[in-house]
Amino acid sequence: MNSYCKVSIARSMKALNHVCVFGRISMIKKQGSNIPKNMQIVILAACLLSFASFILNYHSVFRDQWFPSQFVASAFMFLFCTWILSEFINNIWSWKNSQKTNQDKGSYLIVVVPSMVAIVTVFVFRSFEIGIFYGGLQYIGLILLMFGILLREWSIWVLGKHFTVQVQIREKAMLVTQGPYKYIRHPAYTGSLLTFTGVPLTIGTWLGAIVVIIVCWTVHQYRIHVEEEALQEAFGSEYEEYKKRTWKLFPGF
Repeated sequence: MNSYCKVSIARSMKALNHVCVFGRISMIKKQGSNIPKNMQIVILAACLLSFASFILNYHSVFRDQWFPSQFVASAFMFLFCTWILSEFINNIWSWKNSQKTNQDKGSYLIVVVPSMVAIVTVFVFRSFEIGIFYGGLQYIGLILLMFGILLREWSIWVLGKHFTVQVQIREKAMLVTQGPYKYIRHPAYTGSLLTFTGVPLTIGTWLGAIVVIIVCWTVHQYRIHVEEEALQEAFGSEYEEYKKRTWKLFPGF
């Protein structure tokens, strides 16, 4: 194990310890709080801090030789870290908006766990040079990554207090049809899928891209099915009319 790995691991363990201590104090102070939610925040914070310690020297994480230019290497590092941070913030915002009851049917974990495994697999493939490529397609991947993050965050911003990571329909809720929802019913998922697809394309692994497309697109289809069932039940004919004038994920689809 080289000296950088030892330092990174030490930093990660120290950060994890600090976060866990903070999490325990928070749970003790907030009597009657929802412990599972606090634990999720602690785990996400620990993962974020651990990841941040590793990117202090990004050359050891995202190798320059993976990319067609230094610009792509730097842009990918920035966008990838922005994506991780934005999802962390999205989860905190979601818990603020959450209700005790939901219609999620486990779809949140069904999306998150396989998708994260797929992304880890992508980096493993690239590290061991399995199914790799170089060229202009990596620039397209970078564009997909950037556009996907922007579209997802715009969609979440438009939803506002109605956004939750689990499928939930608030009482007296209104069907959101403005912004990207005017044309696409699930633009936040469109953004996620573009982002997931952009990662393997940018770092240059076509095999990783195939894995992501199969895994991430499949689990998102289940999530959309669960969500549309809940929306149909909540809004009835209004949602039927909305479906007729919009696309599910992309124009023509």
